Amino acid sequence: MTCGDLFAGIGGMSLGLERAGFTVRWQVEVEPYCENVLARHWPLVHRRRDVRFAGAATLERVDCIAGGFPCQDISSARTRTRRVGLAGRSSGLWSECRRLVGELEPRWLLLENSPEWRRWVPEVRADLARLGYASLPVVVSAGAVGAPHSRPRGFVVAHADADCESLLAVNAETSRLLAVSGQVWPPPPIGNLPLAHGISGRLARARMWQELRALGNAVLPQVVEVIGRAILAVEAAHE
Repeated sequence: MTCGDLFAGIGGMSLGLERAGFTVRWQVEVEPYCENVLARHWPLVHRRRDVRFAGAATLERVDCIAGGFPCQDISSARTRTRRVGLAGRSSGLWSECRRLVGELEPRWLLLENSPEWRRWVPEVRADLARLGYASLPVVVSAGAVGAPHSRPRGFVVAHADADCESLLAVNAETSRLLAVSGQVWPPPPIGNLPLAHGISGRLARARMWQELRALGNAVLPQVVEVIGRAILAVEAAHE
């Protein structure tokens, strides 16, 4: 099966789906630093920079579209941004994702955003229902796949079969990834992220900021891999 990655970042969705068995056909990402990371790891994959100017004329049809659209207007992080949900300038880019789904008509969708699901999941699922998709919401913590921290994230898995049958098996698999609660995680290791030797302090600080920002926005590939494998198992069972 093939997939495309919207708001690809440094490729967490792409990597997870690729590990599951998908073939990545295209990625859409506007941040130059993240673009460079994608180009390094997926040099042959077609890329577009701006989701607002991508469409059926520039992106091939794929079996699954994945995307973690911007969370600034949804996130629970302590920032000065007002939490206006999908009406916000950044998180409102969901409308472009919705447009692309309508144009490309993939069988599957895998969407990711803040675990503050009340701020985005109901509206997203309603939009998908109007497009003919059944959907499954799930919140998964990184700790559920072995990471040494909680980091919960909200996902919506959707399928073009509006009777929901294909989602039942996916639900059975993802339900095993129980959210971690009450777990005391060890403190993060002391020190900076690894940097290449010979870089000046000023450049190192700039690179560090870019790395931390990219990592903070990234999706954990291991979680995506589990969901991707569940999707592929459903497809194989229906062949």
